[in-house]
Amino acid sequence: MELIAILLALLLASWLPDREDWGLDAMFDRYSAWLRERFDDESGLNQPLLVVLLLLPPVLMVALLQLMLSGRLAGVLSLALAVAVLLACVPVTRPDQQLKGFARAWQRNDPATAREILQRLGSEEAAAVDDRGLPEAAVKCGVFQSHESLLGLLFWFVPLGPLGAVAWRTSCLARHSSGSVDGGVLDTWHHWLGWIPSRLAALSFGLMGSLNDMLSAWRAMAERPGNRELLQRTGLAAMRLDFSGDHESTAESVREARALLRRTLLLWLAVIAILTVVGWIG
Repeated sequence: MELIAILLALLLASWLPDREDWGLDAMFDRYSAWLRERFDDESGLNQPLLVVLLLLPPVLMVALLQLMLSGRLAGVLSLALAVAVLLACVPVTRPDQQLKGFARAWQRNDPATAREILQRLGSEEAAAVDDRGLPEAAVKCGVFQSHESLLGLLFWFVPLGPLGAVAWRTSCLARHSSGSVDGGVLDTWHHWLGWIPSRLAALSFGLMGSLNDMLSAWRAMAERPGNRELLQRTGLAAMRLDFSGDHESTAESVREARALLRRTLLLWLAVIAILTVVGWIG
């Protein structure tokens, strides 16, 4: 059922681009703003009690629905819930789609639009990086966001269903919206949730790109790299891109990065399909 739910959600997400008002991102932003106002919080919702109040209610509500609908109507209601939750969790515009728009803007020598797209990708470097550094920053951000918005989501959805998807996505949104500093409560929680999927994603980048370069970059890092650093450095190494050329060649490099991210998603879907078939046979 997980594979069917994932494919339906991705298909519907491409057909329903206007989901800003009812997606999980918008609902979570309204809820976190209400919490800040209610508790007059200046810590960025980084106090343990506020973290529990921020993350636990949406997870509990989905868990209750998941339990209530389990096995009803031969699993149809559970499938509908899974599709609805995934559709709410998947961003309106996926990172690979943002990279496509960035490549077009960069190829026509439009750094202002390219920078706007980089900001929409969620890059922390968008305001500081110079124009020549925009393509590399876009790829680095796209690699990281592909994990945050899709790969990590799939990793937790497959074993836990809608509960896992909501737990992962709310963690991402809380970490981003709070401006949590490294080592804070939200940052630590999100780091451990993403520890396994980020390493599986890095391995997937290597399998879909250059495995030797990816492993070399991984070995060259510190003993305990952060998830973002691991993903960005191994992802760039696996892609073997050159950002030193003209606009045409660097735009092509961004397109190659986008293609690798799409291949990685297909790899994960193929693995999920294999696990699903094995589960049916077993």
